[in-house]
Amino acid sequence: MTDLSQPTFRALADPTRRDILKLLCHDDLTIAEVAGHFDMTRAAVKKHLTVLSDGGLITVSARGREKVNRINPQGFAPVPSWIEYFWQFLTQPDKIGTWFHAPTAPLKQGEELALYGNESGDRVVWGQVREARAPEYLEYSFTIKPMNGAESTVRWTLDKVPGGTRLSLEHEGLPAGEAAFGLTLALDKGWDGHLGQLRDHLHENAA
Repeated sequence: MTDLSQPTFRALADPTRRDILKLLCHDDLTIAEVAGHFDMTRAAVKKHLTVLSDGGLITVSARGREKVNRINPQGFAPVPSWIEYFWQFLTQPDKIGTWFHAPTAPLKQGEELALYGNESGDRVVWGQVREARAPEYLEYSFTIKPMNGAESTVRWTLDKVPGGTRLSLEHEGLPAGEAAFGLTLALDKGWDGHLGQLRDHLHENAA
């Protein structure tokens, strides 16, 4: 399992540090040059750069009296293991239990999907896991009570990309028409919350 206490992951957990890395992908920069892109003091920027250096994501060298910061490509070697953590968050009972009542077993291809509310204990989502290719692709049928028996499809796709993992969500086959508009909005809000909890959980464990 990914060790979220590693300096590399702590460094990547902060959005400002990720923005700094994007800048350094294009050019080597001094502290002052980095600070020119942000509304913060040079001291604050220096702290972020120190965390990135401790995480092995950048290197620092002297250029006259100044220190130059540059990307260290080798430092990103452990980053793709994030994809394993994302997969666990989508399929493992203890991770699913962050927003639903934890299921008794991991989500597996061919098995039924049944998720229960943490507070109510009522079944809120059900269907069947159609495909589960760890750690890259998860697809399951999706039904909730307001859909009146209609079945939709949810697909999660995870791709390794430079510096991390891209997580894609596709939900298709929802009821159409004016009457279903409110349901679509509610589900859209629910997925936003779902992804927000995932992001917050990752940041908390990487802090």
